[in-house]
Amino acid sequence: MPGLSIFGSLNTAILGTYAQKAGMSVVSHNVSNANTDGYSRQRVDLETTLPLTVPTIGGTMVQFGTGVQLKRIERIRDAFLDRQYRHINQYLNKWQNTFENLHMVEELFNEPSDNGIRNLLDRFWQAVEELSNSPSDEAARAQLVETAKELGVSLKNVYSELQGFRKQVDNEIVNITDKINTITAQLANLNGKIRVSSLSSGQPNDLLDKRDKLLDELSGLIDINVKEKNNGEVKVLLGAQGIVVGNTSVPFEIRERSDGSTFHDIYLFNNRVQVNNGKLNSLFSLRDDILKKYTNKLDEFSFEFIDRVNEIHESGFGANGAHGVDFFKPFEVKDDTVYKIMGKYGVVSSSALLSNVSSIDEKTYRISINDTDISVNASKESLQDLIDKINALKSGVEASLGPDNQLALRATASVSYDLASNVTINDKDGLLQSLGFTVDSHNMLDYSTYLDESKDEHDYMLGTPKEGAALKVDVNGLVENNPLYIAADAGKSTDTNGDGLISDDEKEALGPGSNSNALKIAALKTQHVLHNCSMSFNDFFTGLISELGTDSETAKNLWHNNEIMIKQVTNEREKVKGVSIDEEMSKMVLYQHAFNASARVVTAIDEMLDKVVNGLGIVGR
Repeated sequence: MPGLSIFGSLNTAILGTYAQKAGMSVVSHNVSNANTDGYSRQRVDLETTLPLTVPTIGGTMVQFGTGVQLKRIERIRDAFLDRQYRHINQYLNKWQNTFENLHMVEELFNEPSDNGIRNLLDRFWQAVEELSNSPSDEAARAQLVETAKELGVSLKNVYSELQGFRKQVDNEIVNITDKINTITAQLANLNGKIRVSSLSSGQPNDLLDKRDKLLDELSGLIDINVKEKNNGEVKVLLGAQGIVVGNTSVPFEIRERSDGSTFHDIYLFNNRVQVNNGKLNSLFSLRDDILKKYTNKLDEFSFEFIDRVNEIHESGFGANGAHGVDFFKPFEVKDDTVYKIMGKYGVVSSSALLSNVSSIDEKTYRISINDTDISVNASKESLQDLIDKINALKSGVEASLGPDNQLALRATASVSYDLASNVTINDKDGLLQSLGFTVDSHNMLDYSTYLDESKDEHDYMLGTPKEGAALKVDVNGLVENNPLYIAADAGKSTDTNGDGLISDDEKEALGPGSNSNALKIAALKTQHVLHNCSMSFNDFFTGLISELGTDSETAKNLWHNNEIMIKQVTNEREKVKGVSIDEEMSKMVLYQHAFNASARVVTAIDEMLDKVVNGLGIVGR
């Protein structure tokens, strides 16, 4: 019976030593890589060799086992936990990066602090109040100029830092995109090696570990979807677009924007890429949305601050009798847009009936703004009532009372801060014309006259709050060099012709001791002139800082929430793929004993062979 041969038993024992040696090699490999990042523990998968069927002396058939063989070296990994990890990792990196950058923005604003914008704004209002208490005091005037300059410098510094920060984020977008291209190229290369190795030599465990580590890293940068193919390759998708297919990767193309901003976007096949998660999504959001939001708010604050202060200041008189002088340098604009227009005439009292004006009849007047009508009964309603009705429309036009009780109309953000292009006003019955506005032959407010450079510059403001308004908060050179130009005196208006209207030539100075205009400027501190007349300057800036704090805290909480979840998933993954030294030592002892036992069997069989060869058949010799 060949199955009972000594050589068959010897082969079975030798196969046992080979199998246990393989197990010992895998244990050694696991222990060596116990602290290797991304390594997945391995284990030997043993199986019995094919049995040998032989007949016995009695004629029955029996099967003799022929030993053990190594089926494969298995990599221990849980695909479900890998998917969970990569999904959470996208959110973790997104919110961590968002929080870290928002925290830096909070440090830029440095609020509250002695040198923060809010404190300097309070000091500006305080300096105006001190001027109102001592309008003839040259020291109070000089102090107001210096405080205004400090406020302007602080606004410029914060704004410039934010702009520089946006540029740093843009540079990081370029660097991260290059890193993504490098990773996808490495993944494509590994795909090719894994496919070849799988076909020729079984499962390439260490190559698979390298690939999974790269996929983990890539998942923190962009929102990828990974699909594994039967040949061992993976397909990596961003949305519906494959960026790694087989041994080929599709690199992102980095292009500079054509709008002059020098910022960059990324493209695939000439299509702009939309990244929805990961660190790269956070960087795009920071650059284009979050940081831009705060620079826009500083621009809005600065533009309105200059406009409102100048509007009051230029209507007053300096200690030297100067009239029509801006406190801050006015914006220089070149585009054909109209931000604000103001009637030439003010009324004697904003609360008095409109019919008190001689050119306004006791009847109902109609005004249409973007085809929406409002009606005003001049015999029962006042200019303030008209202002309230215009603002109630929320049509993109903000109405307010000018420093001399004129009607002022401003464009809001909803109409891109441009009346000329986006707002039509039909003065159907001539009410606006009676208040000093210019209309055409169809009773439409005529913006072309306001675009005429020869017109009195203080009746209107061209241009919109373009990017960079916060960089232009500068005290007018006349005022800076001679504080006597500061218009603390509002002057005295007299309705000399009894028509119920006040024009600029009906005003006269009261003298250096008058504080009436300083009081008007000081009142801006609490007046709701921003955000559709819902916020004061202090409220607006406080809201900006509060919103920044809320954004930062939200990002921090989301980061920590995802950090907790990814720690849980990581722990579960490590339980599956991590190397346990204690477990490996117990396996080492198991394989060692099994190897020794197989070796002892070989020795015993060797002794049997020696007896067969040298001991059988020698009796009687």
